[in-house]
Amino acid sequence: MPGSAVETVAGTSRVYVLKGDQVEERIVTTGERVGDRIEIATGVKAGEKVAANPRGKLTDGAHVQLEN
Repeated sequence: MPGSAVETVAGTSRVYVLKGDQVEERIVTTGERVGDRIEIATGVKAGEKVAANPRGKLTDGAHVQLEN
């Protein structure tokens, strides 16, 4: 996963999973980092889509508009 998709605040890492036109905040456990990519050990299932660059812009339940 792109490292930019993971937001870490006070030692807690989270991502925002896309659910229709909203996002769901998920606490994740990260693993190895290689370049600009980071392994997610727990918290997200294979195939789920996450916001690419949330950096303080999203909260749980926020409505989003997808870009194609």
